[in-house]
Amino acid sequence: DIERAIGKSSSLAASFAQIQFGIILLDEHCRLCWMNTAAESILSGPASPLTLLMGQVCVASAPHAAAFQKLVGRARSPHSTMSPGGTLLLPGFTDGDPVRQYGISIAPLPGSSAYGLTPSGCTLLMINEISSGVPDYLQMSLRQMFSLTHAEARLAGMIAGGMSLRQAAERAGISFGTARNYLIRIFRKTGTNQQTALVALIRSLPPAP
Repeated sequence: DIERAIGKSSSLAASFAQIQFGIILLDEHCRLCWMNTAAESILSGPASPLTLLMGQVCVASAPHAAAFQKLVGRARSPHSTMSPGGTLLLPGFTDGDPVRQYGISIAPLPGSSAYGLTPSGCTLLMINEISSGVPDYLQMSLRQMFSLTHAEARLAGMIAGGMSLRQAAERAGISFGTARNYLIRIFRKTGTNQQTALVALIRSLPPAP
């Protein structure tokens, strides 16, 4: 029996080991049953949107806790008239300020007993950081077409991805004053004079050769 249990656990780990987004399995009491390496990396990070409290997986942002519990409850309820589970967008925090966002999809995993987990079925959480900014090839286009420096192109990309200037400065590890100076130079080089025009310009660029 021990050998079979170890084999099932190894099979589960092997199935999810190569997946780049986080996989978390919860029991009926929202306690952690298992998670893959990607999920462990997210939960141990300084801006994790989830936290462990006495073995239970909780949302770090209090305003989103009720929505999270509601989706978990829907995923566990066999009588739900709505689609089981759902998707939630959660902020990650550093020193109390939101610096990134995570998408969490919640769904039932009724076959979890096959892996030696709780016989009543697990709830599956899939978590991944939502990419901020624009793809690398668009940042390359900015540098080639407007002679932006690497730092200026990165800042412009984060603004185009929906960040405020203050959030982009924090993400880039620079002061807000430095970010403002970068933005002034970006405006001058791109011929724009406000962030909305800059975002529209960036999103209209063709891929760099």
